[in-house]
Amino acid sequence: VFDAPKTSRALDLLDDWSADYPTLVLLDASEEFAGKSFRNLARVRVMAVQEAGVADIVGAASLLVSQSALPALVQRAAGSASGSDGEEA
Repeated sequence: VFDAPKTSRALDLLDDWSADYPTLVLLDASEEFAGKSFRNLARVRVMAVQEAGVADIVGAASLLVSQSALPALVQRAAGSASGSDGEEA
């Protein structure tokens, strides 16, 4: 949990995880401090989970999804699996 922006904490988290770069960090819109913590790191891209596209995800060597953002990502993936036009059969 990021109670305040702290780039060194974000870097430590990625180092402890041994993340490969480029890394994509997907966050919920409410996680402003986490976004600010990761955004200044080299080869790390931060975006709201609602804005992430397939090319963003496939282009990342590592994907870090916050616990808050994960349900939205799963929901989007499930919707994509039902059909390309978004309608269920």
